[in-house]
Amino acid sequence: MRRISILGSTGTIGLNTLEVVRKNMDKFKVFALVADNNWKLLLEQVLEFNPEYAVINNKKFYKQIKEILKSKTINTKVLTGEDGIKIASTHEDIDIVVSAISGISGIKPTYYSVSAGKYVALANKESLVSAGEIITKKVKEKKSIIVPVDSEHSAIFQLLEGKRKKEIRNIIIPASGGPFIDYKLDELENIDVKKALSHPVWKMGRKISIDSATLANKGLEVIEAHHLFGLGYCKINVLIHRQCIVHGMVEMVDGSIFAHLGYPDMKLPISFAIFYPEKVKSVKRCGLKDLSNLTFEKVDFNKFPFLKLAYQVGIAGSSYPAVFNTADDIAVNAFLDGKIKFLDIYRIVRDSIDAHKAFKIREIEDINEIEKWTRDFINNKIKNL
Repeated sequence: MRRISILGSTGTIGLNTLEVVRKNMDKFKVFALVADNNWKLLLEQVLEFNPEYAVINNKKFYKQIKEILKSKTINTKVLTGEDGIKIASTHEDIDIVVSAISGISGIKPTYYSVSAGKYVALANKESLVSAGEIITKKVKEKKSIIVPVDSEHSAIFQLLEGKRKKEIRNIIIPASGGPFIDYKLDELENIDVKKALSHPVWKMGRKISIDSATLANKGLEVIEAHHLFGLGYCKINVLIHRQCIVHGMVEMVDGSIFAHLGYPDMKLPISFAIFYPEKVKSVKRCGLKDLSNLTFEKVDFNKFPFLKLAYQVGIAGSSYPAVFNTADDIAVNAFLDGKIKFLDIYRIVRDSIDAHKAFKIREIEDINEIEKWTRDFINNKIKNL
């Protein structure tokens, strides 16, 4: 039985992971659950799965959870803050860490996990975008394992198994195009939050839904793929694929293309990551009727400049990808809070990168410095909009 720690258990990936675990209770024991603010849902999960540890990041909910569990004679240890998250990321009894805390908050927990030599099912793409070099170095040093949970990276991970790198011409990451694929550029100026959150296929959290609407998410995936698979940016391509049936493709030097197809359900890559190297029944089958109208289109970089910017910062390297990542996180939250317009997200990220003086990231604490600089820069920027 594998003991699993789920960082971000109340988010979309966390909930889907628990659904997979719920159907396979003979294979998994939930060892730790981590949430940010949603203490009521965390409490429900603790009562159902009885983990060894429950971590609520927001300290103001710590006493409430602890007292309720004590009154019910539940022995789960309740922790809070970064120290609690670190224990849930590194405890010696953990077999699998699902790193699914959203946004830049998930970077340090991923680093802690690989530093402890853990098997990491990685859903937090920001970890490799901001700290790819030091995390991949630590993976090798500690003999940790990262298996991606992102549907596209999971697909490519599987397609690359058994293939020699010198025989790979490129990998292709599909993008649905989000809710605004058919909008004209001038129609995007006054997009509201409700429209931006309405993804045509995937059910996702708020932050990643906005990133999918701007295609910033695909930019993050390009940089993540660079670190995951050790490929140059010239070998990482993106195509619009509206049906979300093809999750990844690999083109070989002989002209052949391998594709991974499946029903668009996050439980598929989650199951692959936590059962690896086994394959188990997880989602409904993708029937032949679903394959009758598969289309692929080039990305319009004028409408979606985020993707072009991602390639530029990825190639530039140093601290630029971390600023891209952090600025996007802050700008998206500002949009969700009604402080800026939809197209301001890209403008703020672009201006943050232009103003940044790059340096080489040598340790995980450097991310804190980048976050502080970027937050101060953007807060001043928003005041003057």
